[in-house]
Amino acid sequence: MGRCSPVIVLIIVCGGRTPAAQSTKPSTPVAIAEAFFAHLAKGETRKGYDDLFVGSPMTSQPTQVEALKRQTDTAIVLYGKVLGVELHEERKIGTSLVRLVYVQRLQKHPLIWTIWFYRPSANWQVNQIVFNDQLLVP
Repeated sequence: MGRCSPVIVLIIVCGGRTPAAQSTKPSTPVAIAEAFFAHLAKGETRKGYDDLFVGSPMTSQPTQVEALKRQTDTAIVLYGKVLGVELHEERKIGTSLVRLVYVQRLQKHPLIWTIWFYRPSANWQVNQIVFNDQLLVP
């Protein structure tokens, strides 16, 4: 297999208080993540991230969020059309923290996504997201 060019990995970690999520948002971490990946598969990167970050403290870091959107678009251009996504792991840490690891299948090469969800009160929010093309599975 040919060499793959590394994609810059961006990690965004957030803390602090956030406004309540909208009621139309999916209610579980898996449902939220799968809605995000459905947008990516349709070429709707911006919409996917905007929906993913509803109620998240990540919205207070617009520069980092924009960089993440650009890096995601770059990876999809580099590795080809999205073919699908597979949930590799769902790890619950207590009742308010969940780590999801996904394999996103693209035409030329997969991406590994790790998404941390936190529930400070009633609604889940994304507190960290990272993807890589080096097949580093946490």
